[in-house]
Amino acid sequence: MGDRKQPPEHTGADLRSSRYEDCDLREAVFVDCSLEKATLRDVSLKHSAIDDVSFADAKVHNANFEKATLDDVTFGHSTIRNATFEKATLEDVALREATVRNADLSGVSVTDAKLDGAKFTDVSLVDVVIEDAVITGLVINGVNIEELVRGAKKG
Repeated sequence: MGDRKQPPEHTGADLRSSRYEDCDLREAVFVDCSLEKATLRDVSLKHSAIDDVSFADAKVHNANFEKATLDDVTFGHSTIRNATFEKATLEDVALREATVRNADLSGVSVTDAKLDGAKFTDVSLVDVVIEDAVITGLVINGVNIEELVRGAKKG
């Protein structure tokens, strides 16, 4: 059996507007990188470590972040479709004004999230734990979550 290639490691890289298509980036490490306006299509980032990275205005389609660790990451104004974040750990993650469609977030642990203005449609949120999040204008499957929470607190 052949040796598996060493996972990619990017530190301080300017990867703006780059394209990753049909890539195996399992266990990759991205630290202090810009992937703004990047396109990620049919990409596996399973078990990856992603720290201090901007995916602002990116297009993320058919991506697998299963069991990845994302810390200080922004997806602001990004489009995320057909993606899985199953059992991933997200800390200090911003999805401001992002559009997330047909995504699996089962078992995700989210801490210190900025979800204001994000729109989630057809997402699986089974066993998701969210702590300390900004939810102003957050919409999940057509429901304004801020209003829902506000109503629950009154009741």
